[in-house]
Amino acid sequence: NNYGLLLDIDKSLYKPGQSVLMRALAIDASTKPVTGLPLTLYVIQPEPAKYIVFKETKTADAYGSASFQFDLPQEVIEGEFKVRVESNDVEAHGAFTVEEYVLPLFEVGLVPSATTILENTKVLEGKVTAKYTYGKAVAGKLT
Repeated sequence: NNYGLLLDIDKSLYKPGQSVLMRALAIDASTKPVTGLPLTLYVIQPEPAKYIVFKETKTADAYGSASFQFDLPQEVIEGEFKVRVESNDVEAHGAFTVEEYVLPLFEVGLVPSATTILENTKVLEGKVTAKYTYGKAVAGKLT
């Protein structure tokens, strides 16, 4: 075959219940789109079972691409899911991780007043900052 496949997954980390958006692209050696190809995408769950939990075939459009959406269930095995797209004997691979995660509410930083801190320093002076993840300062007192 005189073409290759590329696989794009919109992000690398998902929570249970989110939608995984994927796109396959078929291109020739000069990076022009290859249209009309059947593109089959598989999503394989993590160890130990490695079952195919999603399979869909679409035809490459005028741009050589096909978009796929896999909706993760709320109750899902966490870990690394493998993704494979194939057309005839050409394949492309990718992966994404599913885990329950909580974004931090705020971040704390320290800007020391000294440019050099020695090993035997007992007191460190500086400015402590705390900001919510959306940028607003956290009100409070450090003791």
